[in-house]
Amino acid sequence: RPTEMPSSCTIFICGILTTLLCAVLLVATPSYADERLARLHSAKTLRCAFSIGSSADSRRGDLKPSIEASSMVFVFDSIDLQESSARAVGSQGSSNEIALRTPSGITFIEKTNTGNHVFTTVFSGSGNTSLAFHAVTSRHMEMMGVVVVSQWYGACEILPSQ
Repeated sequence: RPTEMPSSCTIFICGILTTLLCAVLLVATPSYADERLARLHSAKTLRCAFSIGSSADSRRGDLKPSIEASSMVFVFDSIDLQESSARAVGSQGSSNEIALRTPSGITFIEKTNTGNHVFTTVFSGSGNTSLAFHAVTSRHMEMMGVVVVSQWYGACEILPSQ
């Protein structure tokens, strides 16, 4: 007996059902970007390493930036986005931070004892396929009449909570 061809009505109904199933799956399934952002927003400890940056100071008059390759590592712990707080620990000691949830990650703000600011943003990076999160840290300082600014690029990883 020859195989019967499905009717155009059957094909139409199958097409509608397939479209509805795809729509439900798209709405019900969190995207990779949403999962990374949720994971970052739930982190309590981040280890951040910065290896390349640009800095400038006004000792010679104008701010003339230079590219630097070095290693700078610090840890943000006790991250509490509900309370907007965290602590940063690095080679220069520790500091209390303001920790802000952003649509693309977390921004940490340090106000130093001298009134200067350091900003660090950790991005969830939807296009990033590694476990690390892209990050940038910027220092905006004036010390004894000298303007010192820098911006460093690197990555952060979530550490298990102690």
